[in-house]
Amino acid sequence: MYITRKIKAKHVDVETEYLDMLAREAGRCYSKTVSLIRKTHKQKGVWLSKSAVRKYQRLRGYKLHSQTVQAIIESY
Repeated sequence: MYITRKIKAKHVDVETEYLDMLAREAGRCYSKTVSLIRKTHKQKGVWLSKSAVRKYQRLRGYKLHSQTVQAIIESY
């Protein structure tokens, strides 16, 4: 037999602020990816490849792990 109990978790503002910062940074990375691809297609008529976008985004200096930036690019 299993017993389920409810406990109250402490609310820590520092962790929340850090997670909010990461969410904003991920949103900024996604927005830049979308605008880069669309502007390039509109101006030059060429769709950028995944590797070209990765090379460009690598130079932007996001406060995210490199694999996170790659996953954001892949999601588009």
